[in-house]
Amino acid sequence: MILENTLLKNKINHIGIAFFLLLVLLPFAGGLLYSLLYALGLTGILSNGFTWDNITSVLNSGEMYRSLGFSFYIAVSSIFISLLVAIPAVVSFHHSIAKSKRSFFVYMPLAIPAIVTVFISFQLLGKTGLFSATAYQLHIINDLQQFPDLINDRFGIGIIASHVLMAVPFFLIFFSNIFLSERLPELGKVAASLGAKNQQILLRIVLPVLLKRGLTTILLYFIFVLGSYEIPLILGRQSPQMISVLIVRKMQRFNLLDIPQGYFLSAIYSFIIILLLFIFLSPKKITEI
Repeated sequence: MILENTLLKNKINHIGIAFFLLLVLLPFAGGLLYSLLYALGLTGILSNGFTWDNITSVLNSGEMYRSLGFSFYIAVSSIFISLLVAIPAVVSFHHSIAKSKRSFFVYMPLAIPAIVTVFISFQLLGKTGLFSATAYQLHIINDLQQFPDLINDRFGIGIIASHVLMAVPFFLIFFSNIFLSERLPELGKVAASLGAKNQQILLRIVLPVLLKRGLTTILLYFIFVLGSYEIPLILGRQSPQMISVLIVRKMQRFNLLDIPQGYFLSAIYSFIIILLLFIFLSPKKITEI
């Protein structure tokens, strides 16, 4: 009976892996291969045979490097600020976030689409928005045009603010569940009874457990922000653009010569994501987590 259960479990695992390969990896690999072939001039509407011109144009232009740098800056800033807000809030109000009736107000923002978050950011951060009007009423500024550019600005403040608005509720719920499931309040009391101070409990017990258990989710959300499209499209500038916006712009421009460059950029972005997943989510590290 035990042998039969083991064989059945192994068979189910093999079927699951087969479906994963069929439905996820094969289409992704096919799309990646098609992108490379298009960039090399071996397929597509402008295919005239093998060429390195599209690849060298992208590598020599500098636009790709600025776009990738800006995308990483936005993703790192958004995740860092979100964690900086969410983790202290979880430590202080974990029970209210997870089990109180007030938790509805934490869950509600998760149902708001990205395009609505963009509208909220416009209403808050724009030169005619709530913050600028408040500053004007308080005589901090004499004219609405004196309010700093927080939308379509070179530092991507509007983009970061929108992602933080979306990420903080998610991380509040996520870390509050870890906080309670790992029994961190009880561990903190045990540490305190042994003479540990609150700062030591936070730095040596709470933060390491939350960050280690949440590493995979943090990375996946980082990748989500890195490849986001709607928010940077509306709130970003023409240059630099986040990588997803740059790829779509290349593929949809009237200049057909830009299309192979867009495919090469998409392949580069895919390789970066694969590298991040390989570094941070190797089987050994997943087992340790």
